[in-house]
Amino acid sequence: MRARAAAGLIVGMTLAFAFAPALEAVAAPELGTGNIQVIETNPNDGNLESGESAGVGVELVNHGSEPVSGIHGTLTTTSAGITVTDAGPKAFNDMEAAGGSDNAVNSEPFTIAVASDAPCPSDASFTLAVTSDQGASDVPFTIPVSCAAPFIVSGDLIIREAASGDVISIVTEGVPVEIEWTLTNAGTADADHVTGHVTAPAGAAEFSDADHDFGAIPVGGSATGTFAFTMTSCVDPLEIEMAVEGAPTDQGSVLNYVFDARCAGLHFVYPSLAFDDSAGDGDGFPEPGETISITIGVESDSSNLVTGIESLLDVTHATVVSGASHFPDAEPGARVSNETPFVIRIDADAPTITLGEHCALLNGVEAVPTDGETAFVNIRGTLHLTAEQGSTDLTVGTAAVCAVPAVNAGGGNGEPLAETGVAPMHAAWFGTALIAIGLVVRRRVAA
Repeated sequence: MRARAAAGLIVGMTLAFAFAPALEAVAAPELGTGNIQVIETNPNDGNLESGESAGVGVELVNHGSEPVSGIHGTLTTTSAGITVTDAGPKAFNDMEAAGGSDNAVNSEPFTIAVASDAPCPSDASFTLAVTSDQGASDVPFTIPVSCAAPFIVSGDLIIREAASGDVISIVTEGVPVEIEWTLTNAGTADADHVTGHVTAPAGAAEFSDADHDFGAIPVGGSATGTFAFTMTSCVDPLEIEMAVEGAPTDQGSVLNYVFDARCAGLHFVYPSLAFDDSAGDGDGFPEPGETISITIGVESDSSNLVTGIESLLDVTHATVVSGASHFPDAEPGARVSNETPFVIRIDADAPTITLGEHCALLNGVEAVPTDGETAFVNIRGTLHLTAEQGSTDLTVGTAAVCAVPAVNAGGGNGEPLAETGVAPMHAAWFGTALIAIGLVVRRRVAA
């Protein structure tokens, strides 16, 4: 009896285990690396060097057929002279299956340090131990390590008028100047001997002192050189370049600096525009069919007094009722405006464009129609200026602002355009003799 009972127990246990479900093995994610970003602390020259610390960003690529989620990574290395100072774990974003649009990157950088005596040049080996909801995977990659090197960056630059020694901000045609140019070694090794040679665009300047020997610049140290020149031909802005020898720079082998310049003759910049529609409906907005007056202000960028300034205004999509006006004499840097307003009558059928269409055109996307959206007329034309010092034509035209609330600056009733977020006046400088002045005319799109 006992034997039979025991046998029955064994049989029952065997049957119970026979019906247990089998466990399936979970395949580890198939991961690789894309871009490895090295975020240097000093210098940021694109090279990981001996004696330098850096952050590391790792882009993971999913080569498997299943999405990967809940990703975390821990960084290790076995390379001599390399220390992982913040190994993680760091979180990564989820990834779609292979061929998906998004790869994964760590939300915070790992950090590493390279010893000053680390082997160089070399490839430091790293392993990213990845865990995820789908399993674990080790992902290897390397980062090249360069030897310590100097790295020159441009520091302070001071402009002085040569005769007085006064610090100035604008280079004036025909006036000798001196520039004090400071270089700093932001690298990981001393620069033994640094020299600089400055140049300007052909025919723009004459140099009385174009070369300087900066000598040795230690790590973290700076040196200042003085150069002297006179702008002999109007170039605004004026770009000066320094060819540096003895160490690489953050701009290659040439550093550059751009100066504002003031030139002889007739030069105007920074226009402003104000309008008055009190002869129309007086609502502060110039509209199709309405007669408005316009005042245009410009700033003299000439190095001399500009005298006898007369003007004529031509516009499109409007009839010029009064297009001639006198401007007062302009001292260097002074702002002047037409003494009697220009008057134009906007065409009733002037072409219009909505703000959405305008901004979509600027951004290269298709506009989405919006009921009740304000539409505008782009008024364009030319302001002809003549003076005793010469003449110039200034191109004027609408320059609407996209999605930036603005105030009617100096025109109409001065109320904000809250319903559209578009400034009825906007100005921009496009070149030596090209000024864009914004004048926005509105109509309502039927809701």
